[in-house]
Amino acid sequence: MKLTPLDLQHYTFRKTIRGFDPKQVTSLLDDIRFEWEELLRENQRQREEILQRERRLLEYQEKERALQDTLTTAQRLSEDLRQSTQKEAEIIISQAELQADKMLHQAHQRLTQIIGEIHDLKRQRVEFEGKLKSVLESHLKLLDLLNDQREKVSIEDVGLLPKAM
Repeated sequence: MKLTPLDLQHYTFRKTIRGFDPKQVTSLLDDIRFEWEELLRENQRQREEILQRERRLLEYQEKERALQDTLTTAQRLSEDLRQSTQKEAEIIISQAELQADKMLHQAHQRLTQIIGEIHDLKRQRVEFEGKLKSVLESHLKLLDLLNDQREKVSIEDVGLLPKAM
């Protein structure tokens, strides 16, 4: 039987010659003792459950703290990695720019060299044309001289030959 405080407040004992009925008092005390023991056991069980929950709460708080630390570390590492990657990218870009400048300088030097070679070839062509013109002119003069000599020889040959009758 579950007793409530209200039940105890309204409980009345039968009266006997010597006071309250001892069986009834003993029965009530047994019921109270039984309820009291049950309440104590329930109280103890709840205390143990509270302690267990407090321990689990502490574990969860420690895990949360560890997760926060891990998250902070991960964020810091991420930022460090980002900065490191950015510096590495800047170095690569700088090296690429240097390489491009070097290639551009080499291309410019090669262009200057090719332009120089073209000028040399043009000069050589002009020289060759001049020499060829000179050779052709000298050959023309020789041909003219040879023609003049042939005409002289022909005229002289004509004078040497007897006239035909």
